[in-house]
Amino acid sequence: MIVSHLYMISFKPVRYIFLTITFYLLQHQLFAQDIVSSNNLAEQYMHDAKYADAIKLYKRIAYFDSTASYTKSIFKKMGDCYFELNKFEEAAECYDVSFFSQNDSILKNECIILKSKCLLSLSRYMDGLAELENMSYHLNDSQLNQKIFYKAVFFYFKGMLDSAENNFSLLTPDSNNKKTLHLMLLKVKEIEKISPKKAKIMSKIIPGSGQLYAHDYKNAINSFVLTLGLGTLYAVTAYNYTVLDAFLSVYPWFHRYYIGGANKAFIITQKRKDNLKKQSLFQIVQLIKL
Repeated sequence: MIVSHLYMISFKPVRYIFLTITFYLLQHQLFAQDIVSSNNLAEQYMHDAKYADAIKLYKRIAYFDSTASYTKSIFKKMGDCYFELNKFEEAAECYDVSFFSQNDSILKNECIILKSKCLLSLSRYMDGLAELENMSYHLNDSQLNQKIFYKAVFFYFKGMLDSAENNFSLLTPDSNNKKTLHLMLLKVKEIEKISPKKAKIMSKIIPGSGQLYAHDYKNAINSFVLTLGLGTLYAVTAYNYTVLDAFLSVYPWFHRYYIGGANKAFIITQKRKDNLKKQSLFQIVQLIKL
């Protein structure tokens, strides 16, 4: 009786382990049979622009795909879905995984180009330049042109305009276009001189002048009138009552709009500078006809 009881106790863990393993293998087998239909459904989701649903399925397939027959293509597709959802960090990570799962150099280069697009969207220009250097020398013509183009764009947004011009020039053999390109980039050098810090300092000296520097006349007038009005109210309150009364009742509002106006001048100027650079880049792309 005691021996039988001990036997049952010793058998119990073995039985649980056996059942667990059996359930795990059965689960994998059942999913393996359905992996093709799951992939087809994910493809349909992508086609219907249901990117979040497609990502969920691709993640499940990647987890249960023990043969790795789908992994090489799945992470690239997941990256495409994340990119469409403007989730560029996640997209870049997926393209990275896809890069290391590929053996073909052409496909590896394609992953680098796609990751570079993500880094551009994230304004990580130096990371983008470093990423492009990982491309192999086995490039087809399209990949070579894309590498040169993205290098030029990264240099452009980093303010390294001479390097940007050297790369853009490689994409247009026409000498007249190269001259036009040079003139365009000279104008961009003038845009680079626009200083948000300068606008902020100007607004601290004369409220509204930073916005005026950024050609935002409406906000310039608003900032000047509002700050002047609060300053006047502070002076009147201090004169009629006490400086302490003015400080407690008016100064917090004056300080808020005074500092807020200076910070806003910085933001407005930076936005104008970025917009002008983007407009110029669009014209350059039109010139080299990419």
